[in-house]
Amino acid sequence: MTSTENLDYVQVPETSECLDWADLRTLDLSKFDRPGGKQELVADFIRAIDDVGFFYVKNHGITREEVDTQFALANSVLLLPNEEKLKYRAALEEGDYNGWKPAGTRTLIPGIKDNFEIYNIPKFIPEYANRKHPEIVKQNLQAIEKFSKQIHDQIVRKLLIIFALALGLEDEEWFVEKHRREQKAAECLA
Repeated sequence: MTSTENLDYVQVPETSECLDWADLRTLDLSKFDRPGGKQELVADFIRAIDDVGFFYVKNHGITREEVDTQFALANSVLLLPNEEKLKYRAALEEGDYNGWKPAGTRTLIPGIKDNFEIYNIPKFIPEYANRKHPEIVKQNLQAIEKFSKQIHDQIVRKLLIIFALALGLEDEEWFVEKHRREQKAAECLA
């Protein structure tokens, strides 16, 4: 049973303040499968890195509703009482970053701690199938897994190919093979 239909998320409206904005380059992933599209995206990527150092992706096939559902789920988890989230605390000292990480866990520079909390969900592979999660996550695990796969297949895979081509690698799938969704992270580079 999922409960995503009962979750709402409202995007923060764009500011009306007159501010200096950084011009980010945009990679239009709808070009990817067109003849010459990968090469055009490689050129766009190189310009983005040379000009600004950052880029934005669009036309990736994931709807605003799908993104908003994930934000609503994340918000639901982070609004749980700390006593509840503590049951799922990430074992950072053991190198496990999956689970809840409260704000102030990391020292950014001497005297300054981070100010963000996160709840990481590991890859959807058999090794992590029995991992414990808050009830809201358990109820929506299928939707979260579907979204995770969409992100990988529709965005990450294409970007990895663009990176390989930009670096001049002969095998455009080299990075894809090193970052397979079905492998544990430590095993991906093996």
